[in-house]
Amino acid sequence: MFNAPHRHAVMTLHDKLRPVLRGDRGLWKVVMDSVIKALNDSLSHSLRKRVLAGAIIVLHPFARDMR
Repeated sequence: MFNAPHRHAVMTLHDKLRPVLRGDRGLWKVVMDSVIKALNDSLSHSLRKRVLAGAIIVLHPFARDMR
């Protein structure tokens, strides 16, 4: 494996949006594209220059109460 700096980020959906996604798989791509945009926008803002991040996005279409 390459010795490269990396970060791990987790983005979640509000519980009320999960039933909407369960009903329409076409929205999964919209959510994942939105995550990439949010990541790039956040990095660009904090670094004060345009950034395009390399990212692997994984959607877990299930949830579990972690209490």
